[in-house]
Amino acid sequence: MLEMSTDNYRNRVIVLIENIDRMAVYALQYAKLISEDIIALSLAVDKEMENELHSEWDKMNTGIPYIICCSRNRGITQLLNEFITSPEYCYTSGDMITVILPQLFTNKRRHKFLYNGLIKFIDLSLLKHLNIAITMVPYYLDEKLF
Repeated sequence: MLEMSTDNYRNRVIVLIENIDRMAVYALQYAKLISEDIIALSLAVDKEMENELHSEWDKMNTGIPYIICCSRNRGITQLLNEFITSPEYCYTSGDMITVILPQLFTNKRRHKFLYNGLIKFIDLSLLKHLNIAITMVPYYLDEKLF
């Protein structure tokens, strides 16, 4: 008989954020609907970008921890994999991790490519982990998409 116990279960959410914008806010709102254990994660290529992201984040006053990793050499997929397995994240057996990827929907091809190009790479890199759910949160830039 299959049992649906959630006694030793907690859903932890990581929201990947490229910029502090409406798309990020929308993804964070969704994260709050599914868990109270949320971390926002970004990659900055230099100290200036890191300071800019922190400044914008502080204005939002979300109460959600925000981690910015600064690296020119590592990509977001490597960074995310390292973060999930790091002592800083404190992953324990039985945790379910939901990685939220904001996804832009627009009629403009260049926007689709620029904003959504990494999603497939991130998706594929996370498949090697157990207990990870990948959720795309759509953000519609154009009102008349369909």
